[in-house]
Amino acid sequence: MTDIRELTSYVESNPNDHDKRWRLAKKLYMATDYRNALGHLLVLQTNWTPKVNVARYLAATYYRLGRHDEAIAELKSGIKEWPEEIPLIEQLARVLEVSGRYEEAIDAWRDVLKRNPNNSMAKRLLRKLQEAKPEKKEKEGKEPAFQAGDLGVGALLGSVCPSCGAQNSEEFDRCWKCHAPLANYGMPDVRETPSERKEAPSRSSALPVLYILCGVAAMVLIGFGAYLSIEQFLALREAAADQVPVCTVREVFDSALLSTRLSAGLVLLVVWPVLLWLAGNLMQPGLPAQGPLLVGCLLASAGYLSFWSAPGDAAYIFVTVLFLAIIPIVGVMQMGLTQAIVVWLIQGVLVLGFVVGSVAAVEGVTFLKEFPTVMRYAEAHDGVQKYGGEPGRYVLSSLYTPVETRVRWDSTGATWLDSRANRVGFEISSDGAVSGVTIEIKGASGTSFYERGLTLPYKFTFDKVAPGNSYQLLLTGPDNAKFDVTVRGLLRPHFGG
Repeated sequence: MTDIRELTSYVESNPNDHDKRWRLAKKLYMATDYRNALGHLLVLQTNWTPKVNVARYLAATYYRLGRHDEAIAELKSGIKEWPEEIPLIEQLARVLEVSGRYEEAIDAWRDVLKRNPNNSMAKRLLRKLQEAKPEKKEKEGKEPAFQAGDLGVGALLGSVCPSCGAQNSEEFDRCWKCHAPLANYGMPDVRETPSERKEAPSRSSALPVLYILCGVAAMVLIGFGAYLSIEQFLALREAAADQVPVCTVREVFDSALLSTRLSAGLVLLVVWPVLLWLAGNLMQPGLPAQGPLLVGCLLASAGYLSFWSAPGDAAYIFVTVLFLAIIPIVGVMQMGLTQAIVVWLIQGVLVLGFVVGSVAAVEGVTFLKEFPTVMRYAEAHDGVQKYGGEPGRYVLSSLYTPVETRVRWDSTGATWLDSRANRVGFEISSDGAVSGVTIEIKGASGTSFYERGLTLPYKFTFDKVAPGNSYQLLLTGPDNAKFDVTVRGLLRPHFGG
């Protein structure tokens, strides 16, 4: 009792030391002080990492106090969280039998045998329940509730304790004198020997490590995503100041889709953890929020990073993230494979819907409809770079003044892309120093660009390109001067006429 008093005093002074509270709860249970043990076990259940042994002791304590319905509810909840723990099912079967719920007890013992066909105790007790007559069951009634301090003194002689030799009646599963187990009904053994003080490992013992790994990975990915966003914003501001034309579909995505990526990323970061938690609770009501929130943040940050990949790869990478989500769902959320697959399907469909909806809200439905066309153009246009070329660079060489030529730019096939590719860059160069050059571009409505008295080389941008329209390029300067004209842009030009 001195040890219990010291532990009680310590726990009162250090309420967050759950390891010591757990040791105290077991000692109180061993001392048959079930009411005080219950209080500490409830604290552990609320504030400590879920542990299968805490669930077993809590159910056993309810059982000892005669609160059989609460013991059954606790055991069923524990079986949902640790479905592989056969002792929990054995313990449930025993409490159901004592409570007079024989059909449910039979189902529980059958479940035990389904998982472990060689369980001799389950075979024996199942046979006993199936062969017993209903009239006999009604006469037997329920086991009397155990009160704190009730050691079973005066019970009719029955079984002999294998540990201390004391006589016990058949209704007791633990010795009234030494509290050693009399029969293996799945109740936890509270005797603390040096070899038993270390709690048996369970699936939940690895949860803190998994939580830390998920949290660290999510923070790293979120930080990297924030870095990419800031870097791209600064690059876009510099390009806008210099009026640099876009030459690839990826550059269009980087410039035009910055706000779309940011909004979709924020939606993912907020929605994905919530959807994962809701989907998890559909399969496991009362599922702790830590696991789904951490997994959701990890997946959301990985999904956001996929938006920054090449246009042709972004959709595939995001779908890959959705597919691989099953791994952390199984590992961190502690679900069986079937439940995890259902949760994965539900959250995957909902997340994909939210992403598509957020993109449509910012860019419009036209972007979604034309996305396949944009991807085909990106493959054909940006793919030139794979073979050592420079996408978006077109040269008209060996021109002699005066120069007069027609220029027409082809459409990409997607109105969304055409509207973001109307700026092209011109570079007029010559073999030697040439001055007094005049450059003029005329459209259907008249002159759109005019500069005179220029010295080569000279660069300028023209941002009034409409795909399909024809423009006239005029170059004048010293007689018979040789020029090279380089055009840069996303749209492909045609010269002639």
